[in-house]
Amino acid sequence: MELVQNQNFIYGTYHYMLDDKNRVRIPANFAKVLGESFDIMPGGGGSFLLLPKHLVPELFGEYINFNPLDPKNEKKRAIATYLFGLSRSDAKLDAQLRLNLDKDFQKAFDIEKELVFVGKATYVEVWPADKWNRVYGDLTPQKLDDILKRLASEEV
Repeated sequence: MELVQNQNFIYGTYHYMLDDKNRVRIPANFAKVLGESFDIMPGGGGSFLLLPKHLVPELFGEYINFNPLDPKNEKKRAIATYLFGLSRSDAKLDAQLRLNLDKDFQKAFDIEKELVFVGKATYVEVWPADKWNRVYGDLTPQKLDDILKRLASEEV
């Protein structure tokens, strides 16, 4: 197992509401690691990701450096269209650590009012609260034990 040194990790789960100007507060410890400017990209299951700039080439390099005109790359082109079409680059927070989510973005991710921010070590996963509750809302100690057992046996 490789240890990461001198790394500020993002962890924890926080619930925040959109205000009447389509802004949502970002947890201060998350904002510190994300930096002054970060990218927003689609995640899985209806979530979206807040990514520090340095992670984007590493995570999505395969979809950045391909020939979109090569017919063999049709699948990558479709994935790239999804990833980058729903993304926002150079997202910035205001002085109160709020992120503005425009109406089109809210519609694309079915955001109503409440969002759940989940620290994922080096990035943030953000869920509309109703989707979060459907997927993780009934997380019990027994289910957590089962997850830990699967992780330990590498049967993920």
